[in-house]
Amino acid sequence: MKIVAQRFLIVKAAVLLILMSGCSAERKNLVSKTFHNTTARYNAYFIAREKMGEVEQAIQNAHVHNYNEVLKVFPLVDSSAVNSVDKQLEECLQKASIAIQRHKNSKWVDDSYILVGKARYYNADFVKAIATYKLVNTKSEDKDARHAALIDLMRTYIDYKEENNAIAVSDYLKKETLNKTNQKNLFLTRAYYAQIKGDSNALLKNLELAIPLVKKKDGRAKYLFILGQLYQQKGDDVLAYEHYEKSVKSNPTYELSFYARLNMYQTYELSKNRETDKIRKYYGKLLRDAKNKEYRDKIYYEMGGFELKQDNLQEAIANYIASTRASVANPRQKALSFLQLGKIHFEKLKKFALAKSYYDSTLQSMPPDDAMFPAIQQRQKILANFVEQIEIIQLQDSLLALAEMDKTALNDFLDKIIAAKNKEEKQKEKQAEIANRRNATFNNTDQTGFAQNTTEGATWYFYNATAVARGQNEFQRIWGNRKLEDNWRRSDKDNSANVVREATAPSAEEVTAEQPVDQLAIDDAVKAEMIASIPYNQEEKHVALEAIENAYYKLGNIYNFDLNDKLGAIGSYETILTRFQESEYKAELYYLLYLLYKERDIAKSDAFKEKIIREFPNTNYARIIQNPNFKEDTNIANEQIRLQYKQAYALYQQGQFDAAQAVITSAKNAYPITDFADNLRLLEIMIIGKVENKYNYQFALKNFIENFKDSELIPYAQKLLIASEELAKKITDEKGAAYIQYFDQAHFMVVVYKPGQNLENSIPAAMEKFNKSAFKDWELKTGNLILDEGRSIVLISEFTDQKMAKQYLEQINQSESPIDSLDKANVDRFIISKDNFQLFYQSKDLINYLSFYKKFY
Repeated sequence: MKIVAQRFLIVKAAVLLILMSGCSAERKNLVSKTFHNTTARYNAYFIAREKMGEVEQAIQNAHVHNYNEVLKVFPLVDSSAVNSVDKQLEECLQKASIAIQRHKNSKWVDDSYILVGKARYYNADFVKAIATYKLVNTKSEDKDARHAALIDLMRTYIDYKEENNAIAVSDYLKKETLNKTNQKNLFLTRAYYAQIKGDSNALLKNLELAIPLVKKKDGRAKYLFILGQLYQQKGDDVLAYEHYEKSVKSNPTYELSFYARLNMYQTYELSKNRETDKIRKYYGKLLRDAKNKEYRDKIYYEMGGFELKQDNLQEAIANYIASTRASVANPRQKALSFLQLGKIHFEKLKKFALAKSYYDSTLQSMPPDDAMFPAIQQRQKILANFVEQIEIIQLQDSLLALAEMDKTALNDFLDKIIAAKNKEEKQKEKQAEIANRRNATFNNTDQTGFAQNTTEGATWYFYNATAVARGQNEFQRIWGNRKLEDNWRRSDKDNSANVVREATAPSAEEVTAEQPVDQLAIDDAVKAEMIASIPYNQEEKHVALEAIENAYYKLGNIYNFDLNDKLGAIGSYETILTRFQESEYKAELYYLLYLLYKERDIAKSDAFKEKIIREFPNTNYARIIQNPNFKEDTNIANEQIRLQYKQAYALYQQGQFDAAQAVITSAKNAYPITDFADNLRLLEIMIIGKVENKYNYQFALKNFIENFKDSELIPYAQKLLIASEELAKKITDEKGAAYIQYFDQAHFMVVVYKPGQNLENSIPAAMEKFNKSAFKDWELKTGNLILDEGRSIVLISEFTDQKMAKQYLEQINQSESPIDSLDKANVDRFIISKDNFQLFYQSKDLINYLSFYKKFY
């Protein structure tokens, strides 16, 4: 028996050895293929596929659907979601690699390579993912595997921004015969690309082709919902309703089902009043359903949209505000509700300050990655500028109106304003207490839904807290932080009639929890502040009117160019012409109104045209009107000037300065009106810097900066000026001023003194008096300049030549000289040429100049 058993074991071992040798990864016999197919499929490949499923499910779960826009065909691959399944991705790669390396003759090798490509794609290693998919396409004998790899390659190309390659893959697959799974994935990938490109027609077409191939468990409900959204965008409510209904019947998640049902009612045909009541009851039912607690913000939002369609503005506003209060974990929804409130208050109610506040709240709530964020941010900036101009006008008009009231009427009026404001504050405090007792959900919101109080700008400026604050800042900028007191502008306040009692608001240390607030003192302080901001003298009124004029100009341009409200622009521009008949904007306003009236009232347009030609004949506005080809002619002139400028600059670089100047002069004479005037002038100045002295050069640069304020060359000119001045100072510091021995030019009289004992007032006054008595016909001017920290100078200018200056100096040196009469020591007086004064003022070297003066004068 032992011998038989041993022989049996030997035979068994031999058979096993034969089978194992037949199952080598290198062999392709039936036994080997069966072994490796089975082992790969149910071991390494199976585990790799399961891990990839976990990765894709995690990415799907991490994606937050934004139901306020068309849902994404594929979820966004978020790096944080990928990082959370990094271990699964690594395992997927390891197991897929085992299937490839240990089971080379298995039919699951191609599928394992595809899993490797996907793992690399989700890790954003697009280059290796592309190489992997290409390998499958070129090496695999399984056409279905090749097609699957190409579809994944197309998606990788899309995300890698190689769109031409993605399109090439898509076009290639059009010629191939695909199985149903690959057809479905290809249509979805094409839909994904169409969504990225914003091609809604291609998106709709490919989803329509894909949906019949998508099973319920694979997300069919979502794709039907997307189709419903697309048809709703196109205004086809019937097809939209149909697809939303199909989505509800395709086993969706509760969230998707909720939004599908909600959107069905958006597309529901309203023909009878009872149907509107039916919809309102439906919304009420949704609100009462406990399962919808987290969706209450969306329900209120839809209710607001429904009421807005019925032109029930107040009901719509109430629902949108309720939506913002109910929105706790959905910032996008809260932002949309604020946005709708902003639109209603701007477009329909014309309450611009409140609209601006709602746009502010929109941006605070909306995630920056939202597609609408840039456009809303731009609109918010426009509104902020718009409201600022409105408030400036209201502020300054209110203050000018107050300036015309007598003191008694003003006092009574301000008392009423302050009393009304106090009453309003008390009412708000009382309402806040009631709200707290009722455990209001949002303790920091008022009836407008904001996290702070917002008051629409009324005609009376002091009702608007924002405008008051801006007015206070503007007042302090102009007048400084002045004490709140009666007649604060006057030097003699004792004889002035009192308008308010002297009062100062109690400090924080003086007002404690036990000490009652002195409301009378606070009211007096507020009144004093109001009065301090009223413009009484002509200078202050001029500043106020100038602010109003500029605000109306900016307001008109916002209407015209930012909001495309042409009637609003016309109103603002014509207000300027009516109120400010000598406006600096007059010519421009005539031209803008000429254009704005062209399509509305041709007679008015022609009237403004005639005004431009008659009153401003030498402006570009007149030239454009009289010559329809003015812009084309100017463009031709600009091109010619550009060529001549290029020629002149080349000559300048070669050192041929006279030739360069001749080209510039010729160009300016031939084309006096071009866009290159600043370029030509600056090149002229650079030539001056080469052929004339530095003072002429610096003077020319300063004039350029003053005369071409809007030129793009200003920074360069400023750089040249600073460099020249610093170089001149450096040379002066190192060598001392080298005064010019050229005296046949204009001269100044200079008195150098040390400030103190009121000399800065007495010396100029004495010199002015002397000039009027002794040299009345010479029309001399007296100026006071600071030389350095310890010295100042009085400058008398200007004398035509050296002889005239000497005559004046001789008169000064007589015994009855005004300077002698001041009896002050440390006073130097001398005459100096205009060129040398620039050197002296730069160097501050009095001793050096006095030495030069004694030698030559």
